[in-house]
Amino acid sequence: MYAFPRIKLPQSYCDIEHQEGLSPDSKYCLEILDKTGIMIVPGSGFGQREGTYHYKITNLANSKSEITEALDRIEVFTSDLISLYK
Repeated sequence: MYAFPRIKLPQSYCDIEHQEGLSPDSKYCLEILDKTGIMIVPGSGFGQREGTYHYKITNLANSKSEITEALDRIEVFTSDLISLYK
């Protein structure tokens, strides 16, 4: 099973990432892997609408608690990123 959630990234984050030559969602996916160990795939590889950002996550967890833990880590990472780039 997989999900393809939309993420709303701060404009300042998006501007910096475009200058570095990466799409904002690609950079987000690399950073979340580095900080949390969770691997997700940038939505830009799936033809998302311009100006929107998504990622694809596949559920390979063995239990509900593992899924919840992963989603909690994604939520904390994203909240911290948004606070940093506001």
